[in-house]
Amino acid sequence: MDDPELQGDEQILIRTQGVHVKSISFEAILTNRGIILVDRLKNLLPPKEIPLTTIQSIEPGENAIRDLTITLGVITKAGGARQMVLTFSREGGGNRIKERDEWVRQIRGYIIPSFEQVIRKVIPGIDPQQAGHEDTAPFGIRAAVPLARSP
Repeated sequence: MDDPELQGDEQILIRTQGVHVKSISFEAILTNRGIILVDRLKNLLPPKEIPLTTIQSIEPGENAIRDLTITLGVITKAGGARQMVLTFSREGGGNRIKERDEWVRQIRGYIIPSFEQVIRKVIPGIDPQQAGHEDTAPFGIRAAVPLARSP
C-alpha cells in the first residue's frame, strides 16, 4: 500500500509502526497537519485522518498491561468531544517511551499554535504579539477606572 496523499505544504514528521487504536494495529504518521493511521498489516481499512486542529488535549500514560499510551481529546465533526487512545504496543519488544514522548512533544508543538490560530479567527482584533498575554483583554476592552472629582 502506498503512502497516503499529502496536501501541498504537508510534511511527514514521524512514522511509527505498531500503534494500536481499539486493538487494530496501524502505522501512525504524524504530519504538520494531522495524524494519519494506515492499516499496513491487513490493508483492509482506508487511512484514518485526525487533523491537528481537532485535537483539544493530549495526555501521555499507560494502560493496565503497561503499554504506553497517548490519550487525545478530539472534537468530532458534530462538534462534540471524544477520546481517542493511541497505544504503543510492546509486542515487538523493548520500551517505547522515547517514541511515545516524541509524539507527545511534536503534537503539543503543533496543537498550541493551531488553537491560538483558531482563537484569532474567532476573536478578531487579537494580534499574534498579544495572544497569550494575561494583561491584554480581547477586543481592546480596558477596565474603566473612575476619576476622582474635585469638589
